[in-house]
Amino acid sequence: MAEGKKLNITITSILLGVLGAVLVSSSAFYMVLKFGTLTWSSITVTTISILILNFLKNTNDKEIAITQMIMGSGTTIAAGVAFTMPVYVLFGGSLESINRDTMFFTVLVGSILGGFLSYIFRAKMLEEDKLEFPVGEATFNVIDSGKNIVNEEEDDKIFRINPVKNPQVTYYNFRGEVYPDWAKFGLTRSNGARGHQGIDIFALPGTDVYAVLDGKIVDMYVDKTGYGLNFYLEVDPKELEKIKRKNYKPKESAREWAYSPNYDPNTMQVKYIRYCHLSEVNVKIGDTVKAGQVIAKSGTTGNASGTHAPHLHFEIAFEMRGKGLINRVDPEMYFKIKNGDKMTKQEINAQTEAAKTEWFETKGYDTGFRDKSIFLDKKMNPDGSKVEENLNKINNLKSRRIRKK
Repeated sequence: MAEGKKLNITITSILLGVLGAVLVSSSAFYMVLKFGTLTWSSITVTTISILILNFLKNTNDKEIAITQMIMGSGTTIAAGVAFTMPVYVLFGGSLESINRDTMFFTVLVGSILGGFLSYIFRAKMLEEDKLEFPVGEATFNVIDSGKNIVNEEEDDKIFRINPVKNPQVTYYNFRGEVYPDWAKFGLTRSNGARGHQGIDIFALPGTDVYAVLDGKIVDMYVDKTGYGLNFYLEVDPKELEKIKRKNYKPKESAREWAYSPNYDPNTMQVKYIRYCHLSEVNVKIGDTVKAGQVIAKSGTTGNASGTHAPHLHFEIAFEMRGKGLINRVDPEMYFKIKNGDKMTKQEINAQTEAAKTEWFETKGYDTGFRDKSIFLDKKMNPDGSKVEENLNKINNLKSRRIRKK
């Protein structure tokens, strides 16, 4: 069985499930006899499972699912008894005449048969077709949310240095229109017709910009019609992988199956951090920097001049050269950057105030800098690898349509 499909039937899930089943069946039985009705408990037991398992240990969605299934069976048992026994008595039956051994055997056989049939039809009912019943789909969504909570907690334990303090996407686009998706990575512009190979992080001109990891400045130049004053920081791929977010989900709309989740770390290592639209820099090519060091000031240089959404354009790549998205990964794969729905009212208000102004680049910012990459003519990366060779690897990867496991 593939790793991703293993069931997490643990001692904790069994004990917690059985204890919960006893409590749930008792309360459900009382509710039926008292009020003559019974609410479906799937959502309740799922929530309880998530809370208790998260409190006891690091868990996952599969262990949560096993626990809630065992716990939820208590409702089924209670319903079967509470709704059936009164009818049996009304039709002249006697509770004393019921053979407990026969009842136990009947319940046992029914449980085994139910489990067997569930296993046979699992693929059809759960994996191939969409869940047909609202309760089933709702339960799935709650479990999925619980998994995200677990991963968020694990992500929070990872120490990261962000490119700017309190990173958040630009809430407005260049023209000052509310458009948070404009700032995101992928095919997010012009209704999916245009790609954005990084992420735009809100930053007023002059904001401190930090080295996110130890590394070396390997290229720096001015792109007057594009990214303005920008540079590349080469980092250790292993160190970058240490801060990779467990809760990251590729955006289907950005067609990320083609690149960011599926690169081969052995042949296409993610190792370049790019900072763009800077107003000034504190480093030069060849400098080594330490994580947390202030290496630049944000700005609105290049094609960001005149924007209503001042920002740091931030990229992560396994190639310095190349076209569009093909050699980039989503920075949100590694960094928690607030999206529009996560921003506070105060943060949105701050961006709203900034959007009232057109922010232009400072004249003379390009003095003393190259106007093109030092590796552009050589078509080589700093490590000596040929750009064309690695682009072919990426294109082959794309053609195979390798998807995230």
